[in-house]
Amino acid sequence: MRRLLHLLALTAVALPLVALAPVPAGVPTDLSAPPLAATPAAAAADEPAVDAHRVLVLEPGLARSTRTSAPSVAAALRELDVAVGPLDRVDPDPRAPIDGPTTIRVRRVTLHEERVTVLLPAPHVRVEDDTLLRGYRRVERDGADGMRVDTRLVMTVDGQVESRLTVARETVRAPRARVERLGSRTRGGEVVWDALARCEASGRWDAVRFIDGEAAYFGGLQFAPTTWDAFRPDDFPALASDATREQQIAVAERVLARQGWGAWPACSERLGLR
Repeated sequence: MRRLLHLLALTAVALPLVALAPVPAGVPTDLSAPPLAATPAAAAADEPAVDAHRVLVLEPGLARSTRTSAPSVAAALRELDVAVGPLDRVDPDPRAPIDGPTTIRVRRVTLHEERVTVLLPAPHVRVEDDTLLRGYRRVERDGADGMRVDTRLVMTVDGQVESRLTVARETVRAPRARVERLGSRTRGGEVVWDALARCEASGRWDAVRFIDGEAAYFGGLQFAPTTWDAFRPDDFPALASDATREQQIAVAERVLARQGWGAWPACSERLGLR
């Protein structure tokens, strides 16, 4: 009996000491209740804040601007509903991160085919012919141009052509060569200039032709004074009609190299020289 009373006395002294002990923060006083769950605001405070950046998207004839927290260029384009084709070019790279104000340029790339007609010039075939006097020319067969159709792949960037690549060629009409026979025969020292002199001045190398009472053309090849002065060596006579046959031919060779047979239009055509 005495021992029971002693235990009750000790319990009465200890209870006030437990009640006065401070309760740690966050520990429920009602031990039968479940522990408090963390609030959404508290959970969000534990996550790092994501800043929104100004993004400008430029397309041909269109600009879009927004503030976005998208982590990459590709994500920002999806957020703005900007479709990007497989050939389109995006700058910066779609995988690049957005960590500040960013300008995104989208360049539209397209491919299409075009068909182009190409002229195939007729080649010239020249054959020496010893049955013709040297300097003469005879057309054996006229030529004809051919035609080819090329298929090209055209790349455009923002509506402007950047490149063309030929992917196929089809010859619609083959060209036909023009065949000319060139004289290679000589006869008694005669050359084409003798034949031209016969046509121009009846073969007289000292001929002078008058027009309206004035001397206009001189020599066997009928040089105009301005032409003769422009092509003759300084030690040749001042007039072609005073020069020898060989001197006139030497000057004629210079004229031919510069002007062609058209310098003697009528006779060169009559002789088949052009």
